Amino acid sequence: MLYDILIPEKALNDIAQMKCLFVVMEYISIDLKSTLEGEGGIKWETKDIKLILYNMLCTINFIHSCNVMHRDIKPANILIMDDCSIKFCDFGLSRTILPADIIGNDNVTDIADLIKNRDNKMMYTKVEKINGNKP
Repeated sequence: MLYDILIPEKALNDIAQMKCLFVVMEYISIDLKSTLEGEGGIKWETKDIKLILYNMLCTINFIHSCNVMHRDIKPANILIMDDCSIKFCDFGLSRTILPADIIGNDNVTDIADLIKNRDNKMMYTKVEKINGNKP
């Protein structure tokens, strides 16, 4: 649940000054990392684990359908509620990919070629490219 959006004071009158904003949401005490490490004292049944996995896949599908790449999915960024519903957090590294970037661009050979920052510098690259195509 979204409680508030906080905008720094100097950006209130001049949108060009806005470098960040803060989203205040509900507190969820359990993440997947602490659950996997056995913290929280929760014993998940098989049906719960299947539901959590299903919810994770649905969430990823939804995020990608909005042309957003999270880029930091890890157990600590997956919050779990008592009813096995989940929320992803920490979208600090996320980027948008516009359909125009994909359609009609002959230079795009891989999704990794599309993930760039505002200065058109790579924010992510495949390990194979770093290692010079060595396994």
